Amino acid sequence: MAAVVLLGTRTGGAGELDASASAETPDSSPGTRRKTDVVIPPKVLSDTSVNYPEGAQGQATVMLELLLDVRGEVMDVRLFDGEAPFDDVALSAAVTWKFQAGRVNGEKRAVRIRFQVRFEPPAVALEPDVSDPSSVGRVDTTQETTPVAETIEVTVLEHEPKLARSLSRADVRQLSGTFGDPFCAIESLPEVTPIGSGMPFFYVRGAPPGNVGYFVDGIRVPVLYQVFVGQSVSHPAFVDRVDLYGSPFPARCGRFTGGIVAAETAAPQYRVHGEASLRQYDAGAMLEALFADGRGSAMVSARYSYTAAVLSLIVPELSLSYWDDEARARYELNDVDAVEVFAFGFKDFAGNEELDGSVTTIWDIGFHRLDLRFAHRLSETGKVRFAATGGIDFTILGDEEATLRNRLGRIRAELSEVLSSELSLQAGADVLLESYDVSLGGERDPEEGNADDRDFDDGCPSRWDTTGGVWAELALQASRCIRVRPGLRLDLYGSDTNRRLAASLRLSADFLLSSRITLTSGVGLAHQRPSLHCPCQACSRSWMNCSEAFCRAPV
Repeated sequence: MAAVVLLGTRTGGAGELDASASAETPDSSPGTRRKTDVVIPPKVLSDTSVNYPEGAQGQATVMLELLLDVRGEVMDVRLFDGEAPFDDVALSAAVTWKFQAGRVNGEKRAVRIRFQVRFEPPAVALEPDVSDPSSVGRVDTTQETTPVAETIEVTVLEHEPKLARSLSRADVRQLSGTFGDPFCAIESLPEVTPIGSGMPFFYVRGAPPGNVGYFVDGIRVPVLYQVFVGQSVSHPAFVDRVDLYGSPFPARCGRFTGGIVAAETAAPQYRVHGEASLRQYDAGAMLEALFADGRGSAMVSARYSYTAAVLSLIVPELSLSYWDDEARARYELNDVDAVEVFAFGFKDFAGNEELDGSVTTIWDIGFHRLDLRFAHRLSETGKVRFAATGGIDFTILGDEEATLRNRLGRIRAELSEVLSSELSLQAGADVLLESYDVSLGGERDPEEGNADDRDFDDGCPSRWDTTGGVWAELALQASRCIRVRPGLRLDLYGSDTNRRLAASLRLSADFLLSSRITLTSGVGLAHQRPSLHCPCQACSRSWMNCSEAFCRAPV
């Protein structure tokens, strides 16, 4: 059996409570507190006992981080610290726990807490070595019964940030130079190398930027930052954490051969709160409100740059500006069903101001996304989600000398289920349809144009691309010291009349060598569409080969 200790922790995110007698104010200063607020931490309602893993030996401690909604149900569980096989047993059990929702001034709130699960090996029952009774008598005994699960509340005011491949906003707030933005903290990891200061692309373990995929809640986006300023394309209040996956990454992350940067949005707090920021080059704000008697939550945010006015004082002929916006609404249909709408986008512009007051475009890039979702809870440990996404990407260079627009639509389904204490399953499928509109501006005669222009026209025409795929991944606790995660992904790539099927295999394993050392290894095969490289004197391949690989060959 295992003892469970409830730890209240202050993570610094808006709406996240601790077990102390005050609550955080909803502003950008995480350490500011109102002493008049009355905080009631969540209470355990269900049995939180955890079985000792079969074949395990010795004592162990597992630290879990739980996200509880306003109903006291576990929405998400993450492993903060622990070792195999105890971590899998604790993770499987945590999704079934029930709590009484935390409150601030009598109002229910979503809360992030930490649970410490302590494992003690079961006592060995010994056969009594006594003689037969010599007489028969009556003895009165008293048996005391304790509660099924004893809860101890502990207040943790601060904790040391754990810099890992998963970066939460609470951790990033304690890293200087990131402005509380998890995306900006990715560059601080040792396996990440930016291609240049202020550029929105980077190498991951040597993989070029064209082989690195960027996702926000499973939605692919072309870039993560604005150029030069380095601000992320999403307001930090919308981001709960950012995960950096090197190769081999999970099966759900496909169609890229380098690394994956995946951001997960913050869960609704189901309360009215907001935050604002003002810097020397931009301003931003975020607000969340309730509707439908608290069954729904609406959250909006936006940032706008006034760099054009600032730069005009230093470099009058240069104009820079950017903005981003996000909006999300979630409504709980009942205890097991919910619908959600999520829209976000950004724009980054740079231009030269002419003498007559007009502005000539240097670049104008951006994207927009609209995602409609339906989530259903299958059981205590299983859930399924269906989603439909629409969007547009655009890039304009040199006052429309080169223009690229990509209109896309995608539908997807995802399933997760904990099959047993040793086995869990994740699976999904999606179909993506993209329409590319590619053009080189200006008056060009195809017969008299240079070879690069003609090759570009032949190799990168406007076209339709289709991509469909299915994937599945298991997490298996093979033994006390070995945890295995096999995965398979099948993708069908199409461009005009070309089709290519690609099978991607993934296998990773964790080997527990000692109480402090775990060896992680993995092998996999990944596929993606070929990248388009800009021509230059250092290129070893011709412009035709580069563009032909990207636009004609589906794999």
